[in-house]
Amino acid sequence: MDRWLPEVLAERRAAGRIELTLHVPAHLECFAGHFPGAPILPGVVQIHWAIHYIRSCRTVGDVERLENVKFFTLVLPDTELELSLDFAAAGSTVAFAYTKRERRVSAGRIVFRDSK
Repeated sequence: MDRWLPEVLAERRAAGRIELTLHVPAHLECFAGHFPGAPILPGVVQIHWAIHYIRSCRTVGDVERLENVKFFTLVLPDTELELSLDFAAAGSTVAFAYTKRERRVSAGRIVFRDSK
């Protein structure tokens, strides 16, 4: 069991899009110390997960930059989230969005360098 990644409950793929249903268990290492007595999922972890799942299905270069990243609401332990990844036609930019019961949690774009 990975102590850094959420559990993938479901995966749906369509042309240029991947949707994952994730369970965020309370035992994940990212909750340790963030914050004692009131744990929340760090935003940097949400970005890390998006990059991880992008790399699990596509070959991409290094991350060049993040664009328009916004965090709208807190994610608590034992939460179920939807992660959608939308791949641009050119392939170097991927939009990500996390939602919880159709309410936006966070969103942004990750731009990768050419993998050549």
